[in-house]
Amino acid sequence: MGRNADAIAEGVAIATAAARLTVKNQILVGTIAQGGVFDSSRYLDDARDALLAMAAESDQAAEMVTGLRRRARGRHSDPSGTHDYRDRDVRNLRAGPGNPPELQRS
Repeated sequence: MGRNADAIAEGVAIATAAARLTVKNQILVGTIAQGGVFDSSRYLDDARDALLAMAAESDQAAEMVTGLRRRARGRHSDPSGTHDYRDRDVRNLRAGPGNPPELQRS
């Protein structure tokens, strides 16, 4: 795997761990409140909400990178900061295989 693929995989792993931790905390708090009785059906909505939040965050990130890539195209001067992208950065801002299709547009 390349550097970009490794970074993406790491980001997905972190987001997945955060979603899992959110649901786990809901289960712990709910089980304690119910006197130690665990009912898995009670947490389906919590799990769904955590996954939907993760998907929404991913969509927002894709939109942001698409905007950065479009703004960078045609800019050939020196950048003024870390996230001041230029034309030479467009290739790095484009998603590769395995990334969301909306990032793969020109």
